[in-house]
This record gives sequence, structure tokens and C-alpha cells, in this order.
Amino acid sequence: MIEIRELAKLCNSQVALTAAYKGGFCLQEAGWMRYPAASWDEPAIIAMVGDQCVAALNYSEKEDELFLNVSFAFCDPAHPRALVAVLSRFRAKFRGSKFERITFTCHNGNTQMAKAVALLGLTPKSMSYEMPVARLGTA
Repeated sequence: MIEIRELAKLCNSQVALTAAYKGGFCLQEAGWMRYPAASWDEPAIIAMVGDQCVAALNYSEKEDELFLNVSFAFCDPAHPRALVAVLSRFRAKFRGSKFERITFTCHNGNTQMAKAVALLGLTPKSMSYEMPVARLGTA
């Protein structure tokens, strides 16, 4: 059975923090980011099966600008419904709130965040590109 919990900070649960960091290793190994995807000092909604964290949605509340930023989502492939449950709690928590918009950053190849984006029915607002300066060549 999946239990959904809300954390004021991801670091309030060592199990969730460890699982989230592990969930982001593939992003670092693929070179999509230099630092862990999860933010230990930001709120999270987590899914637990027994004493194991199987999904998390890490986000921040930007009250001055009235938007929420989902910085990271992961889900254990053995528990695909956990991501749906976490997103459902996120929707319920913020539906009708003072916040006006939600932002996501989804790196190419990050299938977990892509699933979250698809489940929420989001479309891109902008695209970011990156390349090493060395590709500019010599003059």
C-alpha cells in the first residue's frame, strides 16, 4: 500500500532524501546536470511503501511571484502508480491556492519528469539549449 506524505523539507526524511538523490544519479551520469536534481531544503511530497520511498515530487513556492517550481520528480519503476499518487496530492494541495502558475524543467531523457509533465498536461513555454564553448572553434 502506498502512503503519501508531505515534507516541509526533503531533508526531513533521510529515506526520502537518499531515494531522491539516487533517483537523480542517472541525470548526472548522462551529463544533463552537474549537481543533484533534488533540493534537500525544499518541500516534497513523497510516496512510501513500507519503509521505502518509491516516489517524490520536490518543489519550491515562489510567493513573491506567485508561482510554484517543480524542480524534481522521480518514481521507482516497480511502483508506477506512486507518481500518479504524488501528483494527485500536489494537485489537491495547490488547486485553488494563491499561486498562479507552475513551472517545470525537464531535461531530455528524464523520463520521470516527462511522465509528470504528461500527467499534468503541460506544454513547453520555452526551450533551453547548451553547448560547450569549445564547439565554437577557432577564428
